Amino acid sequence: MKKTAFIGSFALFVFFTGNAVGQVYEDVNPSDSKEVTYKFSEVAQSPIFPGCEQYSSEQERKECFMKSVTTYVAKNFIYPDYARKNKIEGKIFVEFIIDTDGSVTDIKVVKGVHETLDMAAIEAVRTLNNLEQKIIPAKLEEKPVKFSFVIPINARIK
Repeated sequence: MKKTAFIGSFALFVFFTGNAVGQVYEDVNPSDSKEVTYKFSEVAQSPIFPGCEQYSSEQERKECFMKSVTTYVAKNFIYPDYARKNKIEGKIFVEFIIDTDGSVTDIKVVKGVHETLDMAAIEAVRTLNNLEQKIIPAKLEEKPVKFSFVIPINARIK
């Protein structure tokens, strides 16, 4: 009886969690490789955003990376007319991979607000591929590795 209640509760949790997150919008060109991706706590060297090379400590480069990515994406976020007219706002969480060559791939919304804002967020993250200098990839044991990163984008009408 207890096992059945646990399974039922778990299924209910999964059902509600899926609905709370909403639809997942993905980039149309995900990478073909099924290589392992890493996060900050798992790499020896975090990815380095252009201009962050100047910092000597890993912690400073990590903080610079997070601030620079957030600022760059915010500047390249174009608020959709439909969302503006309908006063649609919210926080969108976008996950992406920084590949071993520094390119940004596998962009997807993991928690969205509305389709128009979600797609605008994907486009803003995609512009990271337009940097004059590519992002220097994360490293593990001196080798470039794929790195997964989630960025919150606050879509607010000004």
